[in-house]
Amino acid sequence: MQVDFIHHDLKPSAADAIAKVISTPFLTSGVVGREVEEQIAEYFGTGRQPSNTSLPQIVVATSNL
Repeated sequence: MQVDFIHHDLKPSAADAIAKVISTPFLTSGVVGREVEEQIAEYFGTGRQPSNTSLPQIVVATSNL
C-alpha cells in the first residue's frame, strides 16, 4: 500500500497561530487549547469540559481530504 505525501496549504496566518501555540510551555492546557475546546463543545452542542479534570477527554481530528 502506498500512502502519498500531503502537500499542506497553510496560510501565513495559520503558521503564525501555530508558532504562537508552540512558543508556550502548555500546548494543550493553555489559552488557545481552552478556546479550541470551547469551539468544539459549541459545535457539538455540549458543555465545555474543564481541562484539569480526570474525566476522559475527546480528541477530534479533521481533514480536508
